[in-house]
Amino acid sequence: MMRRSLNRRSRRGVLALLALGCLAIVFPLVMSTVYAALRDARQMRRHENLEQTCRLLEGGALRAVAQLQAAAQDDSLPPYRGEVWDLASDQIAFKEAGQVVIQVSNLSATKPQVVTIVAKYPKRPGEIVAQTVQRTRTFTWNRVSPSNEE
Repeated sequence: MMRRSLNRRSRRGVLALLALGCLAIVFPLVMSTVYAALRDARQMRRHENLEQTCRLLEGGALRAVAQLQAAAQDDSLPPYRGEVWDLASDQIAFKEAGQVVIQVSNLSATKPQVVTIVAKYPKRPGEIVAQTVQRTRTFTWNRVSPSNEE
């Protein structure tokens, strides 16, 4: 009888050790898979934020050119100096709000104007977001008057 109980105990002990050994092998594999999935999700989010920032930057450039052209064609309008363009999350493709700051310098009619555009995404009011992407684009714009178009 004594021998049977020792065999059962030793079998249970061996099975417990085998189970612990399997867990010791499987657990790091599962954790590395979870870590890789989280890393990939963060990388994808960064890439999406960069893409959206580039789209906002391009939209800001188009908006600035349209405003500059309108001011050049209509002398009753004041010269376009720029603006802060806040976009709510429902106005753009992704979930977060964004901001485009357009600044126009050198308002002289004879020299090219320098347009600086700064796009930020995501933009949460009153909050510093670690994943915020900011890009800047600067270009010159020559004022085209009706007499210069011919």
